Amino acid sequence: MGGASIKMNEDGSFNLLVGATDLGTGSDTVLAQMVAEVLGVPLDDIIAFSSDTDFTPFDKGAYASSTTYISGTAAVNAAQIVAEKIKQRAADMLNQKLNVSTFVASNVTLATVAPYFLTVSPSP
Repeated sequence: MGGASIKMNEDGSFNLLVGATDLGTGSDTVLAQMVAEVLGVPLDDIIAFSSDTDFTPFDKGAYASSTTYISGTAAVNAAQIVAEKIKQRAADMLNQKLNVSTFVASNVTLATVAPYFLTVSPSP
């Protein structure tokens, strides 16, 4: 059983909290890459925290190469929830109905009569 939680920071970056321990397998990087892909942000915008029982979700432990599958599924599910909340918030801010929307290069694109764009993270 894997667990993952994602928090959006004020600068547009995201904290990925996972209970799985990276034992040199690169799982922190792999999980961050999976989340970055779902959210449509650069990997540098994902800050991974793992194995700190003070604030990461419960996880049964390291499970060799299964970490990508087990904790990766939890991380992707968490990212999908966050993405949906960001899209809904963007639609609310622009007084638009949430229609077909996508993340493109750290921007939320809402498909409406006229295209609206809302930047998720600040430009460098």
